Amino acid sequence: MAKKKSEKNVGPWDVLALISGMIPGVSALSLGVARSTVQRLLGFWLMWHIYGGRSGLLGAGVMAESTMYRQVNEFRRVFGQDVDVWGADVAARLRSSEGVSDEQG
Repeated sequence: MAKKKSEKNVGPWDVLALISGMIPGVSALSLGVARSTVQRLLGFWLMWHIYGGRSGLLGAGVMAESTMYRQVNEFRRVFGQDVDVWGADVAARLRSSEGVSDEQG
């Protein structure tokens, strides 16, 4: 049976939010996982902009292509924006402070 457009897919974050209030200790655990995820993704965001995006990361051999795509997709899911768009003003300031032109990012 096809889903109606009004039906929302339930993801792992939705399930975690639901059970975190039901089981003692899960809320603290989920907060730790969320912090770790955000920290890892912000590190990926920083590397993305330092190396000039996809081609820079792949060209420098910093990470495998499959790993990069997983990180990009997870970044979109968590932050709701593409890694190129989120924090673009901060990325531009980082590039200008390092003497890198905007055309590389």
